[in-house]
Amino acid sequence: MGSGTYEYRNKPDGTVCGCTANNTLKVCYDGTCTDTGTCNLTICGADAACDGKKPGEDCGTDSKCNSTCKCVKIINYGVDLTADVSEKTTTPNVNATYTLIVKNTGTSVDNYTLSVDNLNNAAIASLNRYSVTNLASGSSATVLLNVTDETEGTYNVSITATSQGNTSVSDTIITKTTVKAEYGVNLSCANPEKTIPPNGYALYDITVKNTGNVEDTINLILPPPCYCGWVYTLDKSSVELLPGESTVVVLNVSDVIGHPAGSYREVEVIGTSMGDPIKTDFVITNTTIKGNQPPIANFTYTPEKPVVNQTITFNTSSSYDSDGNVTNYEWNFGDGNATNTTEKNNKPFLFRSRKL
Repeated sequence: MGSGTYEYRNKPDGTVCGCTANNTLKVCYDGTCTDTGTCNLTICGADAACDGKKPGEDCGTDSKCNSTCKCVKIINYGVDLTADVSEKTTTPNVNATYTLIVKNTGTSVDNYTLSVDNLNNAAIASLNRYSVTNLASGSSATVLLNVTDETEGTYNVSITATSQGNTSVSDTIITKTTVKAEYGVNLSCANPEKTIPPNGYALYDITVKNTGNVEDTINLILPPPCYCGWVYTLDKSSVELLPGESTVVVLNVSDVIGHPAGSYREVEVIGTSMGDPIKTDFVITNTTIKGNQPPIANFTYTPEKPVVNQTITFNTSSSYDSDGNVTNYEWNFGDGNATNTTEKNNKPFLFRSRKL
């Protein structure tokens, strides 16, 4: 056999030298068959949509070339959580209600779970539901959040919506609820001025109203005793009222020594909120002693057209005394005799004259 010399030469750089198991093209480079990382259709059998692309690149709408150069649909999961407002103010034990919107920002139907982190330990921090199911891409769902406490303060609550298609995808918002009590009181009297006879008394209806937004006790205060012949009392020293509720207390002002006509007494009634003592209101009544007025005498009789020797009956029930009581009636029929009686009805008289 003859002998000879063999010379090995590298293929030119760029010469196709095969395919990888992932359907990417291999070419010669500096004597080595090297993976280009590029998908190839004609030689390696990659999908047409991935020809000339690298794995991970887009090959259509919501599609990418996978690691074997196949164009596959990619499911993106996403969620957006918002609230109608981020801050609200309410009163103790009254819910501040937030409207939360869970939106599917992904490309496929998804389910979401919602969790609450009660950062400041509000008495109530709850959702009306804790999951949203079968939410289509681009669609939204409503969830309600209620927050309140019996104590004034600020309560922050964190809410998180998490995709169940990809639990690493979530969105979080924080709401701020201020619980604030407002106290207020209003006192009024429809008729604050009255007149009474000596040794008389006047009753005043004092309307007490809770103008705050929480239940409150209103304390009622009178001036100290004057030891001056006037006495004043209330039938209640305090009232418990719901927000906006009102009630009536009665003030009695009495003349206990019989002051002269023209004497008067002003009485101030003060109402004070127990919840906030700086919230007060007052009314002033004025009670005056009036002079004694003479009684008014009136009577009727029957029959209206009597005849001689017929008995007439007189009735004085329409007589009155504006500042006292009628104690007796004096009758004078012109026959020289006067009659006194305490009866106001049915006084008989025998008619003996043509004149009455």
